[in-house]
Amino acid sequence: MQNEPPPLIAYSEEQRQAAITKYKVIAPYLRSEKTLTITIEESGIAKRTLQYWIRDYKQFGLKGLIRKTRSDAGKMHLETEIVVSIEQLILKYRRNSLTSIHRMICEQCQKQGWQ
Repeated sequence: MQNEPPPLIAYSEEQRQAAITKYKVIAPYLRSEKTLTITIEESGIAKRTLQYWIRDYKQFGLKGLIRKTRSDAGKMHLETEIVVSIEQLILKYRRNSLTSIHRMICEQCQKQGWQ
């Protein structure tokens, strides 16, 4: 089960406005004024997305509609050795495309047994 999100005042005005916009889309469905099919047709939003919004709203209210940020957002997921190798290849093969450098790194990772 998910943890309770922080109170609404913990979020920025933009985040709260985005949640309100999402609520306005699902509100007619929640009030049984429209079916989910009509809501999908009128909003152009995918069925699964709307189902997530409805679930999150029912579970947490408006704060459930605020976009979640990843706890590891902005962090590198590469080993230091891989990053160093990438930098060296970029400097050594300046004219190569990123695709070819990517291929070289993949080969190097395979040889070293890196993920």
